[in-house]
Amino acid sequence: MTQTTRDCLDCSADISHRHGNSRRCLPCSAVHLKKQNSRNPDDSAGCFDRNEADCCTRGKLRRLRCSKHYKRAINAGIDLLPPSRNCRSCGGGFTPLRHDAQHCSRRCTTQTSYRRNRRPDETRPCTECKTSFPVTRTDRLTCSRKCRQRRTARRSYKGIHDFVCTHCAGAFQAIRSDAIYCSFWCRRRAYYALNRAYLIASSVRWAAENPEAMQVRRRARRARKRNNPGSVGVELKDWRRLVHRYRNCCAYCGVRPEVMQMDHVIPLALGGRHAIGNVLPACPPCNHSKSAQLLIEWRSRRKLPLAA
Repeated sequence: MTQTTRDCLDCSADISHRHGNSRRCLPCSAVHLKKQNSRNPDDSAGCFDRNEADCCTRGKLRRLRCSKHYKRAINAGIDLLPPSRNCRSCGGGFTPLRHDAQHCSRRCTTQTSYRRNRRPDETRPCTECKTSFPVTRTDRLTCSRKCRQRRTARRSYKGIHDFVCTHCAGAFQAIRSDAIYCSFWCRRRAYYALNRAYLIASSVRWAAENPEAMQVRRRARRARKRNNPGSVGVELKDWRRLVHRYRNCCAYCGVRPEVMQMDHVIPLALGGRHAIGNVLPACPPCNHSKSAQLLIEWRSRRKLPLAA
């Protein structure tokens, strides 16, 4: 039986003379092990249950134990939580989740740091208003929030520069050194010019997914085109509430259609308002037959019994 030839994964050298489970030659194995140790630091030397007879597993520690001793402690039912202790800031008792925890909350940690860095007897002048204030932090340079904001604005101010708008080619002045548009509208027009195909496709897709909202928009646009001063628009939530009040049925004939349309009791052509108080849900046959007629005129000509 002949032995198969095996190659190293890294340098493609012949490793047929090594053990069958070996995947790399000796130099490449040493380099690979060094990389693995740098990625996964070994903390097994600090294991709480470490002994000479039973070696620990390499890697990070959990509850001050390596993975092998941690699993043994869990299977044995040993409580691995550290004992309760008093908070260094407020003095209250708490059960820490970490063995090196000294505070019960983040607030107590901040208060301890504040007390440690606070120097009540030392004062320094504010960099903005030149007023002396007590040093509560070693890196604090201003006396108040207002002075800090003023200092930040003064440091970020680089002067007024002259630019040319990349969209309208007009000259303008700005404080920012990276300004390329003269106004908000030029920035919007430039964005639309660059993404016109995507915006149109998104608008068409949204219109197909929201037919009721598009119907409300068309009614409002038609009312604006007729220059009707009393038109205030119809919100989609108000329209849905009105349809639910009529139990998804036509307000005129009582039929429950597949597509509900919005009918103006006083037509827009006759000066009616495009508002929720002047619309009713109607089926397509009733809405088309009523057209631009008043309700009394349409009822007098209609022979079928009406629900309203």
